[in-house]
Amino acid sequence: GCIDCSALNIGDYFELNGDTLLVVDRAMLDSLVLLHDDLSKICVSNITDMTDALRGLIWFNTDISNWDVSNVTDMSNMFWKARTFNQDIGNWDVGNVTRMNRMFKVAKSFNQDIGSWDVSNVQRFQEMFRNADAFNQDIGSWDVSSVLDDVQMQSMFRGADYFSQDLSMWCVSNVTSRPSGFDANSSLVASQLPAWGTCYAPPFVNVNGCVDCLSLNIGDEFVLNGDTMIVVDRPMLDSMVTGGYDVTKVCVSFLTDLSHLFDSQTSFNQNISKWDMSNVTSMNHMFDGASIFNQDVGSWDVSAASTITGLFKNASAFNQNINSWNVSNVTDMSSLFEG
Repeated sequence: GCIDCSALNIGDYFELNGDTLLVVDRAMLDSLVLLHDDLSKICVSNITDMTDALRGLIWFNTDISNWDVSNVTDMSNMFWKARTFNQDIGNWDVGNVTRMNRMFKVAKSFNQDIGSWDVSNVQRFQEMFRNADAFNQDIGSWDVSSVLDDVQMQSMFRGADYFSQDLSMWCVSNVTSRPSGFDANSSLVASQLPAWGTCYAPPFVNVNGCVDCLSLNIGDEFVLNGDTMIVVDRPMLDSMVTGGYDVTKVCVSFLTDLSHLFDSQTSFNQNISKWDMSNVTSMNHMFDGASIFNQDVGSWDVSAASTITGLFKNASAFNQNINSWNVSNVTDMSSLFEG
């Protein structure tokens, strides 16, 4: 883990696990760098600015995983041109950092897992991995929502030859257009880029216990609570129903018309209680003739539905409590339970 010495004074020595460590400030760190001293035996808890700290140290590859950088706010240029550095710093607490511009620029050997870093306060990522030739780690879960505009991400991965990770889930509401040079000469492809000007929201189970996937695209697959699900449109769903496939793990958030979906499907009785029906406006004859269907759909949000004509017509087995359904917008419910 990282060594916290914030309770000590600058210049203090202390023993820990058999090692003698020195509490340093930024000036002392800079001096030790010039002397090529051992930077693994220092404590940096009192340093707030790491700008240029290891810049240009082409020889540097010391294990500094124990550095406590929790008070650092600026890491600009920190490893710029540290060409041989490739140590595991994935455990660093960078939660207070606001600037990481050019942090690993031309750090040609660096390829460590930093996917768990909390970068939620970082506002500047310009050229962070520019010409970081080896870097190809999954940082798709980073919270980059504090970035204020496209300038702050310009050339972020320019020349990062091997970088090919999925960034499509990044929240980039304030970055309204593709930053200049963002992925130039990298291995990123269009499908891996963020949706500029939007904030990705993962699929979730809403208050009704139904699965909302409006943040995704038709055909996308996702895992939720251990289940692999797929986002469908009406033709896809029709094909699955007529083919007798499992439709319990589909997400129907994009559908507005489910009329006749299970019409005459006499063997259908799957649990579709988690379907998100909140955008469906027409449910005419949806279960007409689905004679053995008797699943609990009482949690469905049908408030957008305007027509439910013949919804359960000839669904002779159906006997579930749907008393909580909001049918205030329904204008036609004729033949609802006929047969």
